[in-house]
Amino acid sequence: PPQPAIPWQGVRQAKAHGPECPQQDIFTNEIVAETSEDCLYLNVYTRNLSPKSPLPVMVFIHGGGYKNGSGNEKNYGPDFLVNHRVLLVTINYRLDALGFLCLDTEEVPGNAGMKDQVAALRWVKENIAKFGGDASNITVFGESAGGASTALHLISPMSKGLFQRAISMSGVPNLTVSEGILDGEVVKNEMAEFISFKGIPYAAPPTPQPAASWNGVRRAKDFGHACYQHDLMMAHQSPYGEEDCLYLNVYTPDIKPANLTPVMFYIHGGAFICGSGNDDFYGPEFLVKKGIILVTINYRVGALGYLSLGTEDIPGNAGMKDQVAALKWVKKNIKNFGGDPENITIFGESAGAASVSYHLVSPMSKGLFKRAIAMSGCLTNTWAQSFEARERALKLAKQLGFNSEDDKELYQFLKNLPKEKLVNLKLPVTKS
Repeated sequence: PPQPAIPWQGVRQAKAHGPECPQQDIFTNEIVAETSEDCLYLNVYTRNLSPKSPLPVMVFIHGGGYKNGSGNEKNYGPDFLVNHRVLLVTINYRLDALGFLCLDTEEVPGNAGMKDQVAALRWVKENIAKFGGDASNITVFGESAGGASTALHLISPMSKGLFQRAISMSGVPNLTVSEGILDGEVVKNEMAEFISFKGIPYAAPPTPQPAASWNGVRRAKDFGHACYQHDLMMAHQSPYGEEDCLYLNVYTPDIKPANLTPVMFYIHGGAFICGSGNDDFYGPEFLVKKGIILVTINYRVGALGYLSLGTEDIPGNAGMKDQVAALKWVKKNIKNFGGDPENITIFGESAGAASVSYHLVSPMSKGLFKRAIAMSGCLTNTWAQSFEARERALKLAKQLGFNSEDDKELYQFLKNLPKEKLVNLKLPVTKS
């Protein structure tokens, strides 16, 4: 943990910034020059050392993904705040491995960077009156990782009593959708900066039904399960995924833009047999960098998504109905992410493209999107059409040991089958 600073003799010059903490440049990945492990310095900007009444204090915690940045005025100067009679404090704190490496031991317990921030707040609380500041009127504020740090100080017992107010900017991307509150994350990499909300439930099988609401805040930083499947590209791989798989992901450049952002809704390919909306193949960076909100979805595939008896119990096209449910959810909720519900473009490749063309003609999808882009697939392709669906379902059941042709018995048989048996027998899509 940080130790108290060592007192000095005489007068210490305070006219130049202290060294920045060691870090890599976010764009070049090179070590930034003129950094030092001796970096725990802060800066105080005040209009008057002896004001008529103590000045309110604002302590700024810089962003940078906990990997880079400093309290120096390379990006933000003090002029605006001091002109409004505010005393500004900016700080350095240790970054990356030096600041956040954790072995969960007494020697390396972790969060050294957060403890640096607490030490800075304690110093400010103890000394700020000497600069004309009000030690009982301190506001902590920060952006991005600094915003997240601000939120952590609000709940940490270590920070209790060290400040009175907090402003968290772009560090806690929480928002409310129809089912509850989502906790996303700010993503920064060499290609783009955006806000990500992953693993959002948009529906529940079998019909699909509306997703259940939740209490409190739902973590939206991890992908939901892929739908249960055999990977078309990995023939010898064991099946993977879950039946609980109706999740979507939203990537947005800004949740509160000046003008609503156009939306692109991606439907993955995979021959209606495999695939997911996760970023295994396609990431969101290119589109969000162009000022577009990207939505990606999971939908049921293989027998679990397209088996049909032509009956009320198993009418077929569950996977297509999942897509419609996702579109309805997006239409209803995307404005909360900064998106324009009247400017939704659906697009997809291969089976996703065929799905797009089906949505163009389906009355179930009417009014849910404005434009469509179909890449390498169309509803007129024979591989995108289902022939003799009931006969194929009977053939599948016979391969699994069922010999009756009674629809109700067949329904009960298929309903009670483990998902593994249904998926292990590859369901043919066409006569061939």
